[in-house]
Amino acid sequence: MMALNNFLVTAIVIVQIFQQFYVVFGLVNFDMTLGKVENIELPNHRFVSLSFSQVTNGTVYRLQLHSQIYNMTLCKSPILTHASCKNGANVGLYIEAPKDLDNETVVVWYARMNSTTNQTTVVSYLSGFGKDVPIPGGCNQVFNIERDPSIELSYHSHQTRLFFQWANEAVMGAQPDCDSDWVLSDLEYQFYVYYLDGRSLGLQSYLDGVSKMLDVGDITQHGQKIETIQNKVSSKPEIVVSSEQSRGAIYTIVARSRQTGLASAYVTSVTYSCDFVLKTCTTDVTPGEIIIIIICFLIGLFLLLLGHRMFHMSQFVFGYLLTFFLTFLLMSMGGTLHRPVVLGIAGCIAVLGGGLCLLFWYCCFFPIASVMISGICAGYLVAATLFFTPFGRIEWWESDENYILAYICAILLYAVLLMVFSKFLSILSSSLVGSYLVLMVISVPLRSSLQLIYLLTEYRQTEANFQKVKPISPMTATDIALLTLWPIVMSLGMLFQYYRERGRPAFERFDIRWKLPEIRRSRHLSPDGEVDPLYETDTEATECDSDDAESERSRRTTPIPPTERSPLLGGGGGISSPSNLRTLRRTNVVRSRPSYKTVQDPQETPRSMREIC
Repeated sequence: MMALNNFLVTAIVIVQIFQQFYVVFGLVNFDMTLGKVENIELPNHRFVSLSFSQVTNGTVYRLQLHSQIYNMTLCKSPILTHASCKNGANVGLYIEAPKDLDNETVVVWYARMNSTTNQTTVVSYLSGFGKDVPIPGGCNQVFNIERDPSIELSYHSHQTRLFFQWANEAVMGAQPDCDSDWVLSDLEYQFYVYYLDGRSLGLQSYLDGVSKMLDVGDITQHGQKIETIQNKVSSKPEIVVSSEQSRGAIYTIVARSRQTGLASAYVTSVTYSCDFVLKTCTTDVTPGEIIIIIICFLIGLFLLLLGHRMFHMSQFVFGYLLTFFLTFLLMSMGGTLHRPVVLGIAGCIAVLGGGLCLLFWYCCFFPIASVMISGICAGYLVAATLFFTPFGRIEWWESDENYILAYICAILLYAVLLMVFSKFLSILSSSLVGSYLVLMVISVPLRSSLQLIYLLTEYRQTEANFQKVKPISPMTATDIALLTLWPIVMSLGMLFQYYRERGRPAFERFDIRWKLPEIRRSRHLSPDGEVDPLYETDTEATECDSDDAESERSRRTTPIPPTERSPLLGGGGGISSPSNLRTLRRTNVVRSRPSYKTVQDPQETPRSMREIC
């Protein structure tokens, strides 16, 4: 047994010797500069050394490397072990300066790229930590390395999980207990994110973005702060945030001492929520998205400009939208059907909902109740906008009951408070929803955060385990411009609708049974397409009451014979007789022609009527 143990020890030593020879043989060296971001080319499947010679006593140095696509291996020793090497696309390791320093003291890291290309460009950054600076990952209890400053990212659907290890106060010597009250109460952890351009998946955009999120000063300047947490008994070293596929996001954590104010950053981590190797990353607009944005643009343009003027049609649109979302929400909770199937079924059922809202308006003509439908739709968008802000990151909303009650209150608060001003509520709701839908034609191709106002709410209400997710969104120049353009377009739509509605009643009843006869009479046509004979008789009666009735009859090109006149005239008697004239006037009142008014006095006949004759 002793001989077997000696053989195993000898074999391990021989392997380590060969391993060191493999690592060090033909090694390419890169000289690193403290606090400087550098882009270096790493060869494939071959170790290189990265060294720093200006070592000072009492300092811990950390080197971090970042690759866009492929993983790499970073070691602090030529002996490759799990306790000395880190593998991944975003890696970083500490090396403590030796106590017996001399002029030839050098700290060295060893790196190897695991890619399919000859060379890969990576971002390198060397930083140093003094005596009083917090050490990220100093209280590691999970990872293999004793002090691991890495952030592990994992994404699923529309959420990304950030997992890390707590920091510690001491850098050198005996470290304080990680569970001590001093460490727990003094350190706080600030989460930051920086979004890359929504349409860019290129290497240069990646390199520029990572270089802005390595130093604490650059992180606070360029990054978007998500949340601040402390190491409490109930706290976990993780955070879950919302994410979108093919949208580059750079995450990091700043550990700050509340007593001294000194801070240090964890190793920056980058994710696109997709896989470049499997070619699942794309920013191209799909045919389905093109169809959706065209439909949204047409509906939004109608609501923005004619939402209140054609109130009956807007009732159908809002009824359709409300029914569509409720059906989609209920069917998505089961999670058994694919998303395209659910969208198709919800779209078919929503036609029935829109028709019912339109039928209610025709039959009941109850403006208050009908305006509430559009108010609820617009109120839903208002509530989604409210939870899109940092207000939606409050821990209270992690409870489904609190979230549902708050969301319903936000919807009703908008609709009920403005219900008294029914016309204003109708114009405001149609302009609000219409402008949002119109801007989708810009937001979707640019991958802007404007569409996330609705999508984040949908994810929260339809996806499982989305309660703990912190809703965050990009705030680039494009996103800010579109978010600013939204209220401007909405205001212009409201002004246009108010200008069109000046002098009109707030709500006009529309009935097709009334409109068709009015249109037919306005054109003076009978149902069979011929000129109405009674219209000619009425014109002749008016001519007989005028002073020059005889001259007017002589100029007529198509006089009506007495035998063809209406029976209401009482036979073939003269049309200018008092009895026949009274009968004709009663006939005019009964038929109620909108194209002219019944003449009571021949002297008051309008000039326009004579010109028509």
